[in-house]
Amino acid sequence: MLRRTPTGLAAGAGAAAAVGAVWLAAFHSAALHAVDGDVFVAFRDLQDGPLDPFARAAAALVDTRPFALASVLLVVFAYARGRTRAALVAGAVLVGANLTTQGLKAAVTSPRFHPGLGDRQLIVESWPSGHATAAMALVLVSIIVAPPSWRLLCAVLGALYVTWAGISVMILGWHYPSDVAAGFLVATAWAAFGVAAGEARAGSARMPPRRRAAGVAVGLAGAVAIVADPRIPYTIAGSLDSPAVALGAAAIGIAALVLAAARRRSRGSRPRGTAAGT
Repeated sequence: MLRRTPTGLAAGAGAAAAVGAVWLAAFHSAALHAVDGDVFVAFRDLQDGPLDPFARAAAALVDTRPFALASVLLVVFAYARGRTRAALVAGAVLVGANLTTQGLKAAVTSPRFHPGLGDRQLIVESWPSGHATAAMALVLVSIIVAPPSWRLLCAVLGALYVTWAGISVMILGWHYPSDVAAGFLVATAWAAFGVAAGEARAGSARMPPRRRAAGVAVGLAGAVAIVADPRIPYTIAGSLDSPAVALGAAAIGIAALVLAAARRRSRGSRPRGTAAGT
């Protein structure tokens, strides 16, 4: 399924370029910022109306705790099916996309003013949207790890959900449309690059049943811990506010991926019939 490396690289590069274009439009074009604000005001005026509870429910699905739980379960699902590369790609996309969004918030964004918002201006760095990034990352990863017969269903349901999630954060008055678009694009770029790098195709990098069972047990224990103690994901998320911790976590993740790839390559390069360790 996922051996189209050039296509993945091209899609990732296109999504990354689109993130830059959205940033330029949102922060360096008065005309486009005006349109951005007008659309935001139109959606925000729906707040406290009949759609408000549904908007809050959609946004809550990608709050820190449910997002952490869903991420762990998706990675464990791929690992349990013996798709180690898919599990690695899933983890990299889920962590990398959200770290990228938080880094962009700190590095290249600033509060914006729109006259239609009156005294309800967004006074925080809201670009890109973390909720939009998380929603899109979960949907794309679900497609990556799903069996072939499930992928169309995941794509259809996922498209419906991310559309409503993006609308919801505007109804709630949290994000401009450009914030939502950028969040979607960040997740798309990571998914495309992850697919291109990992070639997470069905049947690849299958692990021995015992080792797979041990990994699944560890993953499920983490999921239980998240459900049992909501402080765990919030503590982790809070620690990522520190640049040093965020960079350290990213470095550890990259090192793990490199070591896993190197180990697989070294195994594949052994002559047939040669036992490991001889």
